Amino acid sequence: MVNNEEKFSGKATHYDYARPAYAESLLNTLYSDYGFSPQSIIADIGSGTGIFTEQLLKRGNKVYGVEPNTDMRKAGEKRLKGYQNFVSVNGDAANTNLINSFIDIITVAQALHWFPLEEFSKECKRILKPNGQVVIVYNQRCNDFINKDVDAVVARYCDVRNASTGSAYIELKRKRINELYNGKFIEISKSNSLFMDKNKFLSYWLSRSYAPREGDVNYKLFVNDIVLVFDKYAKDGLITLKQESIAYMGKVN
Repeated sequence: MVNNEEKFSGKATHYDYARPAYAESLLNTLYSDYGFSPQSIIADIGSGTGIFTEQLLKRGNKVYGVEPNTDMRKAGEKRLKGYQNFVSVNGDAANTNLINSFIDIITVAQALHWFPLEEFSKECKRILKPNGQVVIVYNQRCNDFINKDVDAVVARYCDVRNASTGSAYIELKRKRINELYNGKFIEISKSNSLFMDKNKFLSYWLSRSYAPREGDVNYKLFVNDIVLVFDKYAKDGLITLKQESIAYMGKVN
């Protein structure tokens, strides 16, 4: 069985190209109303290819991007090499390799569902300064016809056991967030719809942990049917995928 740290091996190119940033209006709210400032020292845990990390860096923060997967971490280093305030760290949610009581804010973008929650909670308490906060961020797809058609393709061709897809994924995410914050958290949401051409739409789905890789038995069938979904809904060469950027904040249990 592939462990969680290796689920995105070979996916970094698709992920970096097609996965979206988070709504700038969401970040504006975090910085204006929820304690973020350019002086905050941030640990972005499960930083992947650096999508959310870059948004924090652009606001002037010192950011430690903690990522266990070699392919993803190297892609993040390439993406963020021009930022002097970026530090790449080979670590994971249970062992960040950061020093004690050092971090003002921990962020986790699109990754909490992969974490061993008890170990992550302990690590948060170890590396955070007194009164430091943990903020969980997700881009979440809305339940429209395009997403329903894609979910049907996924069901046909992908092994979705323990995968981040569909209603089971949303339930797992919610359960993890409730456990992390002991049921007491603030939730804010902003619209973050995507407008993609065919290549980006296809890469967006190939970046998923459960999507078949080139050479897998179902790869060509998966690609063909994802393209059919695009062709069904596209207008003027673009498709609109409705989603929201959501942040969760509270005291770590």
